[in-house]
Amino acid sequence: MRDADGAARFVVIDYKTNQLTPWGAAASERDYDRSSMASAMREHDYPLQALLYSVALHRYLRWRLADYEPSVHLAVRPICSCAA
Repeated sequence: MRDADGAARFVVIDYKTNQLTPWGAAASERDYDRSSMASAMREHDYPLQALLYSVALHRYLRWRLADYEPSVHLAVRPICSCAA
């Protein structure tokens, strides 16, 4: 991605397709509220996955970019807080 100044920044995006509505039930807004999503993320260890993917990206960029600086090149974009 590019920041406001046009500089390249890198971020890990890991799209999930979990169904939080019980099978056979009609989906409701409550099935996908912040609390339900945070619970599902913890249950499936998504915070650990995000950390592992971020470390892998950090190591790759450190190897591939001569002027690599995490504060410049990594973009942090949490999509859901698991603290709920």
